[in-house]
Amino acid sequence: MKICPFCGYENTEDSRFCEGCGKQIVQEAQVSGENQNGYTQRGPMGNNLGQYNQPQQSYGYIPPNNAQNIPPEYKPLGMWAYFGYDLLMAIPLVGLIVAIIFSFTSTNINLKNYARSKFCWIIISVIIYIILLAIIGAAVGSASYLY
Repeated sequence: MKICPFCGYENTEDSRFCEGCGKQIVQEAQVSGENQNGYTQRGPMGNNLGQYNQPQQSYGYIPPNNAQNIPPEYKPLGMWAYFGYDLLMAIPLVGLIVAIIFSFTSTNINLKNYARSKFCWIIISVIIYIILLAIIGAAVGSASYLY
């Protein structure tokens, strides 16, 4: 079993690339700077090349088996969390208050962005509703002149 030094995924012995993160799996001999004959690899200036074969810190992609290492403020929301927040924000006045509170005070970035998008949709819906009421009111007002 080869264990990936970047994500810790257990790969098969014949794997050259990690099945978890896709990075090339470095052989133990390459990491230590020695080749198969036990000689240390030296560069043109006589320096040890083993130091350049060390695994580098990986940023950006987090494989599924390392999801527990995500900081709490970046934890993704589950499907049921979105469903619950959707139901909560669908209540007319309570939804507006909850959207405002989550938009400005939530410590989770995903929940904060979701609440901000819901708050924007509430504002757009209210503006459209007011415009429609004005159009209908103007139409009813002008129709009352005819009678």
